Amino acid sequence: MFIDRLSIEQRQALYELLCFVAQADNEVSEEEQQLLDRYSSLLQLTPVEDVYAIDVDANVALMQTREEKGIALQELIRMSYQDGHFGPEEQEKVYSIAKKMGLSDARQVRKIEDWVRRGVEWRIEGEDLLKTISTSWGHS
Repeated sequence: MFIDRLSIEQRQALYELLCFVAQADNEVSEEEQQLLDRYSSLLQLTPVEDVYAIDVDANVALMQTREEKGIALQELIRMSYQDGHFGPEEQEKVYSIAKKMGLSDARQVRKIEDWVRRGVEWRIEGEDLLKTISTSWGHS
């Protein structure tokens, strides 16, 4: 996670953007909620009461450097993959946020998306491997 490079205020803003993206398909999956809960707990962030009251523009404005914007975009895409796919509703919201941040180079955005997808696949492969090892070694 690169989120530790963000200020507390930026982390809260990113968390709110994550909540906004998580409900893109009008449903927050169990996996998405677990990720949001981990962020909230580990980073001591204020939970979002009303996702429809999130001020996307104000939160985007807090991401000022290219690195901060890249970190935010990476985390938003990661959230979108939590339920196993980066659906069209999520893509629309993420790409809209990227554009608001001035990240309009489609090749760069695609590179970040590919990087996140590979990371998600790596994590899933690791979880499957650990299950296999646990089963084959006779431990639970």
